[in-house]
Amino acid sequence: MGGSGSTSKPKTSLLILGLDNSGKTTIINSLLPQGQKDIDVVPTIGFAVQRIRIPGSGITASCIDMSGSSKYRDLWSKYFSETDGIIFVVDGSDELRLAVAKDEFDMIISSPAIKTRKVPILVLSNKKDVRGHKTAAEVSKILELTSLKTNNWNICDSNALSGDGLNEGFSWISGQLKGKR
Repeated sequence: MGGSGSTSKPKTSLLILGLDNSGKTTIINSLLPQGQKDIDVVPTIGFAVQRIRIPGSGITASCIDMSGSSKYRDLWSKYFSETDGIIFVVDGSDELRLAVAKDEFDMIISSPAIKTRKVPILVLSNKKDVRGHKTAAEVSKILELTSLKTNNWNICDSNALSGDGLNEGFSWISGQLKGKR
């Protein structure tokens, strides 16, 4: 029984995945308190860990921001067995790379560590402020989300720069996390 009182709160870990330049780091940055935000967001090399309070949930999560560069995507699966949730960020304005995003998403959802543990998946169709942005409904169709039966999922349009759409998505995933406790 004993121990240091730090075991009272379960640790929550979220993987932030998506292709390079989809807005993963900017999303995390926008959720930080004003004094902790980076003025210049630079692409992640390898991975970075940032603790954030999920707005309105009382949950503090370690967000593992994984590089989306092709040479680092093989690292993603090494974290699958440890994560409580996945946030998959798609650049909804980059129509040419949506097929690559679909391939990577399929790799994620086919992993036994994700399927068997029923890890909730939030998809953010980011950059909704950019002309030609694919809506959440269009991205859902491209990723074939309705055929995903093993994991709870949700999709939201977002704008990482303004924070628009992030509260809706993070509210959903925090509800999923609370339901697993």
